[in-house]
Amino acid sequence: MRTERGSTVKGLAIDRETVPDDGGRIAAVALDLAGRGDLTALAGDVAELAGVRSTATGREETLDE
Repeated sequence: MRTERGSTVKGLAIDRETVPDDGGRIAAVALDLAGRGDLTALAGDVAELAGVRSTATGREETLDE
């Protein structure tokens, strides 16, 4: 799948954690991307999405909300 930002999604992994007592659901989603897109800008935009707790590109520190 190709993104609007010039990257190709080469892999996707989802790690669903157990449901806590408060009923909230947490999942870690890892995308393997290739291409010339700006990963730092993409991670920053994803961090702004509702429900996203943090993002990282593997190149720098985690971007928290």
